[in-house]
Amino acid sequence: MTVFKKNKHNNIKIVCDGYKFDSKMELKRYKELKLLQRAGKISALELQPTFILQKSFIVKSSKTKSGLSTIESIKYTADFLYKQDGRVIVEEVKGHKTTSYQIRKRLFLARLRDLQADEFREIFKDETIIYKGLS
Repeated sequence: MTVFKKNKHNNIKIVCDGYKFDSKMELKRYKELKLLQRAGKISALELQPTFILQKSFIVKSSKTKSGLSTIESIKYTADFLYKQDGRVIVEEVKGHKTTSYQIRKRLFLARLRDLQADEFREIFKDETIIYKGLS
């Protein structure tokens, strides 16, 4: 296990099993999920799955010679994705909510079903908030 310096949110980045974790709390959750997978309680554990919340698109622009500019896609990378009892669950371990995260979370929740996820869980130090898509 490799430990890096603290970042601006006072978290220490850690490398374990070849994966880089943004905090000790995220690493702890990874170890819990690995145990759950070994015990057969969850399956298909993925780390840092990326979702496209909005595709890139082209607009007319005076900025370029061609008169066109590409607006890049908006992506959201969660901490974990796994299956439990036939449901796809996406998890985010958070110690600090940034403005950027809050916006991406809202965009993700608005498209929860389209992104083929059944549940979104925010894991905090003292609580877990579970969001479920409407059928």
